[in-house]
Amino acid sequence: MLSAVLRITRGDSAVLIGGDAPLGSWERLDGRNPELLRAEAIRVPHHCGHATEGGTEWTEYEQLYTAVNAKLSVVSVGTNNGYEHPQTEHLVAARRGGQCRLICTQLTPRCHHNPPELREAMKDQATMVEPPYRHWDEDGKPRSTEVPCAGSVVAWIDAGGKLHHEPSAGSEHSKLLLRVDGPLCQQALD
Repeated sequence: MLSAVLRITRGDSAVLIGGDAPLGSWERLDGRNPELLRAEAIRVPHHCGHATEGGTEWTEYEQLYTAVNAKLSVVSVGTNNGYEHPQTEHLVAARRGGQCRLICTQLTPRCHHNPPELREAMKDQATMVEPPYRHWDEDGKPRSTEVPCAGSVVAWIDAGGKLHHEPSAGSEHSKLLLRVDGPLCQQALD
């Protein structure tokens, strides 16, 4: 499998964008220089799906997330994906026992029995999804059946090296999760 891992740094802080890189790719990066994997935030590889192949020593997601040691994990996932993403075992590893905040871009049937019923509430309160947006036209009419959860996630490192992100903890997104049947980002701690 061919993929890319992008590391963005400012001072001593970093953000990783994981592409579709399987564990074997991450293991090789760790072998070259473990500091390449340290980051405050990571875009979870492979949409939080199955990505354990290719490693000789790394066979569990925990090995990746322990090496990265992020405070924020972002899952880019679609409501209607046919792969049952995000996978619970991958989410559990990314959360690192609650030490890492995990947020998903879209709501899936794995989190709520009927995502479209929350579509309007999510649209009005998720981050950066106001019309026009790729899933809504200028008048706010749906173009697809995708349902935002956190919506567009933005992470940045300030001049002092501190990570910031939207939606932030305690934002409207946190309140939205109270309406979801069983958000996997929360269940992963149980």
